[in-house]
Amino acid sequence: MVRTTSGEVVVNGALTATLGFDCVRCLASRSLEVALSGQQVLVKQSRKPAIDSDEPIELDQDALDQPDEYAFDGETVNLADVYREELVLAVSMNPHCADAGEAACEAPAQAALPPEATIDPRWAPLLALKQRIAGADSSDSSSDSDSDSDSGAE
Repeated sequence: MVRTTSGEVVVNGALTATLGFDCVRCLASRSLEVALSGQQVLVKQSRKPAIDSDEPIELDQDALDQPDEYAFDGETVNLADVYREELVLAVSMNPHCADAGEAACEAPAQAALPPEATIDPRWAPLLALKQRIAGADSSDSSSDSDSDSDSGAE
């Protein structure tokens, strides 16, 4: 940890953590080892600029390349929130067994059922409407083809 002349605290560090998660496909419990390293800049809370909502904020590439700034109270530095955010960003939003280094997911194979057999009951009225419309369309097209063949026979 280094304190700069402007009152900022620069933290260079590395963190290795083992995170537990449930696979989104098979719901098996897995663990993932995450290694982070980087630099965080902590700014004394009273110095943190307030954002004026009327004034647009422009970011250039230099601003995006600089490390994020976090606030601290001027006396105590709590890195738990900083590293918690870094850990959350390092893990996939929908982790599966492959993220944990597992060869294959234990998800049960789905039987080749028609979509109607696995439909959520809340969507059943919409499926019935779809089938009724499809039935009406097929009967209209068959009656049109019958009338065309009748007119050709005359």
